[in-house]
Amino acid sequence: MKNISYRIYAFFIALLCFSLSSIIFFTRDSEIHAAIGTEVPNIEMTHFTLYIINPKQTQAISSGTKALRFESHEEIYELFINQANNTFSEYMYAPFVYSKDKIYTFSQGVNYLRLDGLNFWSKWGNYNYNTRIFTGKGDFTLSNAATQAKGQNLYYNSLQDVIKADSIHIDMKLGSK
Repeated sequence: MKNISYRIYAFFIALLCFSLSSIIFFTRDSEIHAAIGTEVPNIEMTHFTLYIINPKQTQAISSGTKALRFESHEEIYELFINQANNTFSEYMYAPFVYSKDKIYTFSQGVNYLRLDGLNFWSKWGNYNYNTRIFTGKGDFTLSNAATQAKGQNLYYNSLQDVIKADSIHIDMKLGSK
């Protein structure tokens, strides 16, 4: 009987030593675990529609499937934007948008359409909301009623209506005399 009780005590002491040693050895990477919980969104919205209005008109309507607002940035999924200004309406669609300080990064591509017929797709891009400048990296396609273009690294300033690109190939329809 005495022999069995020593074995039971030895088993529980060994179990205690194993538990303490596993706590010591498996929690050494505290830097890895320190970031857990710090990137929790302050606000999360699903299937949303947002309106930006001023006293004269509705400036923009944005809708999407999911939006996350963190302390330093925002992440938006399946974003569709209708932005109206004095001369024309413009639309944008992107599957994923990373936003920080009113600079929107489209890492999975973006489609842009203006009601006068100008539209483009870019593989990757940044849109600065304050300056209304889109800067694309990588492939793009652009078209309107008379032009089809493909190239690299699209630059579009919507306020000045300036379009620039690298390695551009254009097919243009010319009118007759």
